[in-house]
Amino acid sequence: TFLIWGPEIPENVVAIVAVFLFNFFIFMFIWSLFQTLITDPGRVPIYWGFYMGDPETKRKRYCLMCNVFKPDRCHHCSACNRCVLNMDHHCPWVNNCIGFWNRKFFLLLLFYTLCIAYYFILTMATTFISTIYWYIEALKTDINIWELAKNLFIDITYLFIMFLVVILSKFSYFHYTLVTKNMTTLESLEHKGTDYESSYNIDFKKNWAQVFGNNPYLWFIPLMGRSGKPNGSGVTWPTKNATAGNEDVGPSEDIAENSKEAQSRMTKNNRNEIGGISNISQGLQGDPKQTNGL
Repeated sequence: TFLIWGPEIPENVVAIVAVFLFNFFIFMFIWSLFQTLITDPGRVPIYWGFYMGDPETKRKRYCLMCNVFKPDRCHHCSACNRCVLNMDHHCPWVNNCIGFWNRKFFLLLLFYTLCIAYYFILTMATTFISTIYWYIEALKTDINIWELAKNLFIDITYLFIMFLVVILSKFSYFHYTLVTKNMTTLESLEHKGTDYESSYNIDFKKNWAQVFGNNPYLWFIPLMGRSGKPNGSGVTWPTKNATAGNEDVGPSEDIAENSKEAQSRMTKNNRNEIGGISNISQGLQGDPKQTNGL
């Protein structure tokens, strides 16, 4: 037999639902935290911008630390010492950057943290109010020191959680607003105090899909799946007025296919150059006049 210590729960449907919701929020919080911790935020594809025939739009920004060309919205993180695709910010609480591939998990982490905090506020509201009545009655009679200590602990904890709820609500509102505007924290800080609208802000649905994916059934689950991946590649981005180098490449897998095509193109160009050099060499050897002239 096992003894489980905890508050006494009445045997009714409301209590069962309350316990289920609390454990569900805790489970989703831990899952989201774990995914945010272990998911790579996004790396610049190898040799991106170095292939022969790549457009100059790929070579606008160069990182001297990583020795790579940086795509649009890519930034170098000094804490991680690497470039991160669509970098939002570096989060010391999870010891990881928040970027293209794990931004969804970070936002879900905020969401389920708020769910737990609001759950506590709602379910403990009656207890908090009862302690207020206890203080009023205690002033008329002798105060029980142990009862006073218990009520003070409840009230201090409740007020602290309320303070966290206010802070987390504003913080979450800020980050979810950025998603709807297709902006990152770094981009918002760069244009702080100005009436700036991101050129990547297409519409609400497409902006949301670039973070949470196209499948609404996976929006609130810290899981990718094929349809739950962020829409796009994290390297190229569609804009309101599409320009060269900013066209959307579609699904995330296309970036690998583009890299293979670029590698094949580079190999073909190298073969053509080698073949041309061989032809020149053979021509020089077959024509002594040209050789003497050189």
